[in-house]
Amino acid sequence: MARCLCRSKKAGLSGLFCFLALILPAASVTAEPIMLEIVSAEAGVDQRTRGPIINLKLSEVSKRRLAEISQKHLGHAADFRIDGRIVMSPVFREPILGGSLQVSDKDLTIERARSLAAQISAAKGIEIEVPSD
Repeated sequence: MARCLCRSKKAGLSGLFCFLALILPAASVTAEPIMLEIVSAEAGVDQRTRGPIINLKLSEVSKRRLAEISQKHLGHAADFRIDGRIVMSPVFREPILGGSLQVSDKDLTIERARSLAAQISAAKGIEIEVPSD
């Protein structure tokens, strides 16, 4: 357990400084990446935007992991990696609870979507990390 050695002559300030000293270093630590098991990955076209997408279906364990991550990090980008290399950084726009998702990215082309879907299928998974703010 961390112990704070802050001292202040004003009542209450040492507690505040101790609290900040204990939480601020933790805020700068990057979250550990999580591996998601992919059952299927296919390139497609979004029916609304007509833009390229990748349709992913997750295993049951990965479904629960992604539901937790997506609820906690709404509005934040997540780095998607294949073999340790960032391949896209989509933003969580809504909680992903059902284990199926459509991934789009501003730079995604249909050719790139097909290539990434093939890579994800071959790897049987994708690493995901939400960088800390």
